[in-house]
Amino acid sequence: MTETTEGRALGRRALFTIFTLSGFSGLIYESIWSHYLKLFLGHAAYAQTLVLTVFMGGMALGAWLAARWSPKLRNLLLAYALVEAIIGAFALAFHPIYLAGTGFTFDNLIPALDTPAAINSAKWAIAALLILPQSILLGTTFPLISGAVVRRFPDRPGATLAMLYFTNSLGAALGVLISGFLLVAWIGLPGTVVTAGIINIAIALLVWRGSGSEPTPKASPAAATSEDSQFSRRILLAAFLSGAAAFVYEIAWIRMLNLVLGSSTHAFELMLSAFILGLAFGGLWIRRRIDSLARPFATLATLFAVMAILALFTLPLYGYTFDMVGAAVRDLPHTDTGYRYFNLLSHGIAALVMIPTTFIAGMTLPIMTHVLMRHADERAIGRVYASNTLGAIAGVLLAVHLLLPWVGLKGAVIAGAVLQLGIALLFTLKRPAPELRHAKLALAAGCAAVVLIGALVQLDPMRMASGVYRLGLTRLPDDAHVVFLRDGKTATISLTRQADIVNIATNGKSDASINMAAPGNPTADEITMVMTAALPLAMHPAPRQVANIGIGSGLTSHVVLGSPTVERLDSIEIEPVMVEGARLGFAPRVNRLFEDPRSHIHYEDAKTYFAAAKRRYDVIISEPSNPWVSGVATLFSDEFYGQIVRHLNPDGLLVQWIQIYETDFTVTASIFKALSPHFSDYVVYATDNANIVIVATPQGTLPPLTHDLLAVPALAAELRLAGLQSMGDIEIRRIGNRRMLDALMASFPAPANSDFKPYVDLNAPRMRFLGRNTLDLVRLGLLPTPLADIFGQPLTQSASDSQVSARFFTRHEMALAAKVILDAVAAQDPARAPEDLRDYVAALRASAADCANPEARTSWLNAVHAVAASTTPFLTLEDRVPLWQVIREQGCITTLSSAESHWLGLIDASAHADIAGMAAHGEKLFIAPLPALSGSQVLEGLITTASAQTANGVSHEARGLLQAYVPNLQNAGDYALALRLAVSQAESAGANQAAP
Repeated sequence: MTETTEGRALGRRALFTIFTLSGFSGLIYESIWSHYLKLFLGHAAYAQTLVLTVFMGGMALGAWLAARWSPKLRNLLLAYALVEAIIGAFALAFHPIYLAGTGFTFDNLIPALDTPAAINSAKWAIAALLILPQSILLGTTFPLISGAVVRRFPDRPGATLAMLYFTNSLGAALGVLISGFLLVAWIGLPGTVVTAGIINIAIALLVWRGSGSEPTPKASPAAATSEDSQFSRRILLAAFLSGAAAFVYEIAWIRMLNLVLGSSTHAFELMLSAFILGLAFGGLWIRRRIDSLARPFATLATLFAVMAILALFTLPLYGYTFDMVGAAVRDLPHTDTGYRYFNLLSHGIAALVMIPTTFIAGMTLPIMTHVLMRHADERAIGRVYASNTLGAIAGVLLAVHLLLPWVGLKGAVIAGAVLQLGIALLFTLKRPAPELRHAKLALAAGCAAVVLIGALVQLDPMRMASGVYRLGLTRLPDDAHVVFLRDGKTATISLTRQADIVNIATNGKSDASINMAAPGNPTADEITMVMTAALPLAMHPAPRQVANIGIGSGLTSHVVLGSPTVERLDSIEIEPVMVEGARLGFAPRVNRLFEDPRSHIHYEDAKTYFAAAKRRYDVIISEPSNPWVSGVATLFSDEFYGQIVRHLNPDGLLVQWIQIYETDFTVTASIFKALSPHFSDYVVYATDNANIVIVATPQGTLPPLTHDLLAVPALAAELRLAGLQSMGDIEIRRIGNRRMLDALMASFPAPANSDFKPYVDLNAPRMRFLGRNTLDLVRLGLLPTPLADIFGQPLTQSASDSQVSARFFTRHEMALAAKVILDAVAAQDPARAPEDLRDYVAALRASAADCANPEARTSWLNAVHAVAASTTPFLTLEDRVPLWQVIREQGCITTLSSAESHWLGLIDASAHADIAGMAAHGEKLFIAPLPALSGSQVLEGLITTASAQTANGVSHEARGLLQAYVPNLQNAGDYALALRLAVSQAESAGANQAAP
């Protein structure tokens, strides 16, 4: 049959195009199933391992079944069309099946099981069942369509097989990129799976309409000789070992490149695409040569030996990839265009590492299939494919569970090379010596490469622990050294020491640091970890049952155990090597975590742990890594918070740490939008200038810091080590509560972060590259606009004189300066004041005669404003009183015009948290002609007035005021976020009032 003899029959090119689309949808499934199972299993690495194992296992079974039954099928294309249709139907139903299956598992199955082994077995079995049927069907597609094309176009079977490998792999490489970078963002995980299903159904219809008839397949040999059987076994064994080696490489390379490119979801997709592209183009290159190979065994032996050599040379190449990424991070513009170039470069680096080896791998499978077909029939296609995919499963399990933990990344790559050299040796057995000259030379070179690279090449831990993808630093500083570097099952964990600072990192991303040799001279991380533990202990009436998600350094758990009221602490960590690193690096600073009998460490993902624990907690602390890290965003999702609430007591507290550097307000707002609906109240604290902690409760309102932790000796010691000398040092870090912040977060154009529309996971890596941050959220507390006072969060406790705390938190630093200003005013000694305020302090005391002219009055008002702006946001109401006693005694007050009086009245009301006074004076100030105010003073007055009006129940007046002024503003500068808060508050209050 030729391509034109059947009117309706699909031609060879059409079938190649169809199989490209099949590969496209197939890798969408693999990619999206990883996302789904990541949500179920709790970590991206576990999900990827399971997906690869089940995906490949199912495909192997499907290929074996196809090999067994294909000779009996009269029309393989019709069978292929049916399979594609069933795959598509499964895809359309996948999301509801997933929800039902995982819901049953967490709600019913896991709580009924008693042991971790039983729970994990059940989870993995459910996860496997979710994707196994489709995987089996996907495994049949290559043998079916390959057999069909070979039957219809038998002239060049080798070229046909190679082209099918190429087209399917090319479609797969495109599928992983388009789904990861476009489809998930546009239509979420459910929509992406449905899209793939629609593609499969369209393929089925197209193939069914153009299937035509097929020639009768070549008859199977009557009986296989022992030589034929031995030949087949050798080919199938080689295919198995080839699959194992390829996936050992894939796992090792991805883990290696995580340290270079970052462990975001997009980075993984770029690496996977590069790996598959190499396979594709290897198949394309061999297409024109495969049918004319005279000595295929010698060719295969040579190719496998060369492949091993190329894989080994990725180890010395690896160090240079840090230089490439470092240069890109430093030199590329931190813009969206720069981010696109960075992704292209990342893809190029992954290709540089992977494609030389996978290019040759892409040649070997078509050759082995073609060689076996010469000695058998079309069943060889399925048998080779099945053996190769079974080998892939073995490679995944070998790499993740044995090689990486036991011999590390370098050992894993060498092990893969040894496997391939074994395959080369297998193909040289019992072959004539003359045809093996090149093969033996390549085999000898491969063995030499194993010895030389194994002995001479060392992966530089100073590079691997550098986190080059963040700041562009290709090595740790010279005064730092790596004390621990271990490849766990889910990540590479490192401990580094620089002077007295010990840092623990995951895939090069710092998770925690502690000053181990200078007590009382903490790192910023120490303050964050201590506060994360201290806040719930200070707010909950009697926290007895506590859980902590993510161990990090172990300091948070250690501090929690300093409370005598805590009866049990469950620390949940998914990576055992992290715990090993924490014990090694931070003992004895965190000893209670490991030695206190109330402490229990669980190696599990959070969702599974809580479903299995069958207990409720007074406090659950969540300390995940940055949201851009693959898999972490699921701990900031709507679904996660919905589950957590079910494991909190009614008066329980969730404590959520969020890094607000390397992100932007849309990402942060997406997290707040996910959290807020599940909790009746929350309050936000800054731990330093770049990290926040949310404390939320499912019922009622949050209490203030009711317990003086400094009265508990063990807790007092920890607080003082972190530079927190009083409860006021904690309170001054409060940003605001739900009443203040909910409307602000709702104003940003981002959806609530969801497991199935993962806004955070998709956008956080880009924001990291762009250098965005959400630090203005913390800076709200530095503005003269008393937003916290207006929305019910005034300071009630004075900050201490701790210079350590002030070094890490600007608002505390300003509080120390405010006390100095008060002292200078009280002593009538401007020289005591900070230098930039001395003239204002001197001008503060003025008589009526001094303010006789408008310029003098303006100068006095400016002095009052400057001193108030430097004190009001940082002091308690009680601490502000002496200053305003001095101001109110000044004779200049009697000379003020009406507008000037209202300006002073607004400043005065702000200092006294008089919301009604702020609203009244502000309204009159903006009705009358404004006094001589600067642009920032106008903004301050506008924000304060509108916020007070909203809080006072007259949001319609606030909206009118803002609508009159905001459209004419050119640049709000430092006040932009505060202005947005005022606008969002007014609009939200108006919408609530208008609602029936």
